[in-house]
Amino acid sequence: MAPHKTRLEGKKSGFRICIAIALASYSLSIARAVRDLSNAKNVLYIVSDDLRSELSSYGQQHIHSPNLERLAQSGMTFWRAYCNQPVCSPSRNSFMTGRRPSTTKIWNFLSDFRAIGPNWTTVPSHFLHHGYLTLGTGKLFHEGHPNNGDGSRSWSNISEQFSCQKSTAGPPGTFCDPALTPCSVHGSSFAPNPRWCAVNATLNGSGAHESFADMDTIADATKKFRFAAANYKSTGQPFFLGVG
Repeated sequence: MAPHKTRLEGKKSGFRICIAIALASYSLSIARAVRDLSNAKNVLYIVSDDLRSELSSYGQQHIHSPNLERLAQSGMTFWRAYCNQPVCSPSRNSFMTGRRPSTTKIWNFLSDFRAIGPNWTTVPSHFLHHGYLTLGTGKLFHEGHPNNGDGSRSWSNISEQFSCQKSTAGPPGTFCDPALTPCSVHGSSFAPNPRWCAVNATLNGSGAHESFADMDTIADATKKFRFAAANYKSTGQPFFLGVG
């Protein structure tokens, strides 16, 4: 006669089966994720806001934007794309989290969506959690909100991420969002918003290019892109590179 099992022993047996099934499912999901990465695409995510559709790709011939024109010709242009709030920080938080301002509660330049969504998944963190190398530079989130460009929650926690090509950015370990030194407008300092100062540059690329904060961002993005491409070639790990 088979030995009699107590109710507790029966529960333990069922619990072991559940654990075995869970572990098997987890192992299959990990294997599937690793297999999927072999065909994963690398992503270059370029962000710019506070702009109207004043581009040649939208039929505005008085605008000189040859690079964006080539990008539009090789991709998809949306003619009915609307901003859910015409303010920088709320808009950026929306397209970096996939949530409307009515959900993020961000209506200004001072609030941090992490205060009400500490565990929300951002666009780069989604890729990070699926095995991607995630790197970013420039203005993706609004400066300081969330803190340090969302740090290792959204970006791979490696030295190549938290470093800048030029010294105009913050101290080591900070997200790279280059800023300009104060300039002078009619003899007075314009320190609060140095990016608004006029510069002497021409359409052919000559002139005071070093005056543009975007040039620092481009230099840092190029450095990160080369690192990510080399890492992809040697390890097969796909990458997500955000450039703002």
